[in-house]
This record gives sequence, C-alpha cells and structure tokens, in this order.
Amino acid sequence: MRYKKLSDENRNPTRKLPAPPAGNRHSTAIVFLTPQRCQKIAFVFFALMLLIGAIPGEAAALSDAVGDKLLHLCAYSFLTCVLFGGLTGNSTGRVFRTIMMIGFLASLDEAIQSLMPYRNANFADWVFDLLAAGVTLGILVLLSSGTDAGPEVDHRSARPAERPN
Repeated sequence: MRYKKLSDENRNPTRKLPAPPAGNRHSTAIVFLTPQRCQKIAFVFFALMLLIGAIPGEAAALSDAVGDKLLHLCAYSFLTCVLFGGLTGNSTGRVFRTIMMIGFLASLDEAIQSLMPYRNANFADWVFDLLAAGVTLGILVLLSSGTDAGPEVDHRSARPAERPN
C-alpha cells in the first residue's frame, strides 16, 4: 500500500499562524498584548497601586513630589488602556464596559483610602479618575478607528444574488 506524502500545509492546518497584515509595523506588539495579558497587567497594576497607597507616608510623599492629580491622571490612564485592550467586542461596548470598570475600581480605591487613618477619600479624585479614563478612551477610539478594517466577512458562505423572474 502506498501512502501519499502530505505537504506541510496539509499536515496540520490548525497550527498555522495567520500572517501579519501587510504594512502593519506594529503587528509584533499585537501578538504580545493579548486580551488575557492586558487583564493580568491591569490586575497587577491596580494591586500595586493599592499596595503603594497602603504604605504609611508613601502616597503623601508621591503626591508631594509629583502632584496628586497628575498621579491620578497617569495611573488611571494606563489602567484604562490595559482594561480597554483586555476587552473584546465592538468599540462602543468596550468603551462602556471600561468606564464602568474604572468607576468601580476608583470607588474601591477611594473606599479603601477612607478606611486607613493616614489617608482620606476624596470625591474629586474619583471624578478626576473618570475624567482621565474618558479622555484616554476618546484618544484610544480615535486611534483605533483608523486601523479597523471593518467586520470580517466569510464570502464562501454568502449566497449569490437571486435573479428576479
């Protein structure tokens, strides 16, 4: 009995990685920043924020050195980026879910601060966190609108147009 030799593409077609889009110089970064990795980065970063804020005197020293609002802007802008990158779906849904998560995390952060005797919760900080998230999301949506190629369509399953009688 003779066996037909299979070519490399027919041996295991599920293992083949898709080729990066032509002209996309950022395709390597896209491979490394998967939604799962973005979610892990967001979790670790938020935990690190809480940990640094729990050290007596550390948050006050950082606020004095850099500025309280600038710290909030940088921290919640970065958190917004990784949370937005960790979500899938259309941009409107991702924006809404990201804002909701930032609102919840900022509330949690301020609630934890209110429990510490050397920290104080501030409603203005929560509002500024949401403002930073909104501005960052606006920039992310503007940047991603130019790179979206639109929905992928499988032309093999499309029916040919019917002719009227």
